[in-house]
Amino acid sequence: MGSEELTTAGGNLIKLKPDYTCIVYLGGTSPEIPNSNSKSMDQPIPRIVFIGSRFQIEHADGSILLFKNISGKIRLPYRLDGSDRESHIKLGCNSRSDEFPVQVNRFDTIKRFVGQAESGLQNLYLILDPSIHRRELVNLHLKCHDARILIVQDSSRPGKVAETGEIDSRNVRAADLVNSDKKAELTKNPVFLARIHLRNLEFDKVFRLLLDFRMQREELQFIRTFLQLMEKKGEEDQELSRNRTRIRNLSEIYRITSVLAGQEGIEFDKELTNGMAPDIAQAMSLVIKPYRMNAQSKEDEIRYWEWEHMLKKMSSQSVLNQNRPQNSA
Repeated sequence: MGSEELTTAGGNLIKLKPDYTCIVYLGGTSPEIPNSNSKSMDQPIPRIVFIGSRFQIEHADGSILLFKNISGKIRLPYRLDGSDRESHIKLGCNSRSDEFPVQVNRFDTIKRFVGQAESGLQNLYLILDPSIHRRELVNLHLKCHDARILIVQDSSRPGKVAETGEIDSRNVRAADLVNSDKKAELTKNPVFLARIHLRNLEFDKVFRLLLDFRMQREELQFIRTFLQLMEKKGEEDQELSRNRTRIRNLSEIYRITSVLAGQEGIEFDKELTNGMAPDIAQAMSLVIKPYRMNAQSKEDEIRYWEWEHMLKKMSSQSVLNQNRPQNSA
């Protein structure tokens, strides 16, 4: 993107910069400083990507357009196929300008977007239509782990905590969920709890979720994705780097549990044949116990008992140090 200038309906001048920031000149002359804690005039330009075949959006070709900014909220109109109602995505904005620039793009599928998207994009919002399958979201988290992901509901209202609609704890940041009025409801959701515990580096509590909840394979894979992202960030974050081994072990435990939850006996037998580290085996012997106790048939109960017995033989030490994460001296 080169340097360009846009003029709002209210007469404000906005200069676009190549790094996807802009400077707003209120009244066309006075540069705006939106953040009282900073002297910078640069303001980030939101980058919106609509993903799904049901969206009807004009000019969604990567162009930067001006949208109304009302009471500190940028309003982006959209319509779902089959609906005659226009809805809006609302984004927070610090500028006092009557309009603000937003880059808008659209892709039919997650696969197509992931294939073309750059890594590390800042100020990125991904808006998904209701037809997108939840399992595909893992690829989005891996590709764009800092993006805000909003899922439009069938009522044509975005599932963002700050606005209205259904909350999907896998797709909204943990900080937003903690502050939401549906916190009590979400404490029954293991994915939500995992995100909160990981945010606080409470790895023992993340492991405990495997004992307290009979999670679906999809939920286990989501939590493992969060662990993988934390392990990757450990290359730059000292606190995460000190706990990298624990994160890696926990990720492996969730991977093996997802095999167990998938009811793939042959695949789990392969895991046992390939062998496990003693602490991983000890952890899995604890995880498999609730499966045995809640087996649907005598045959399944015997199979789980055999696996539990094999895991105990493979283990020689405790899986997780129950102390808090290591702190710097």
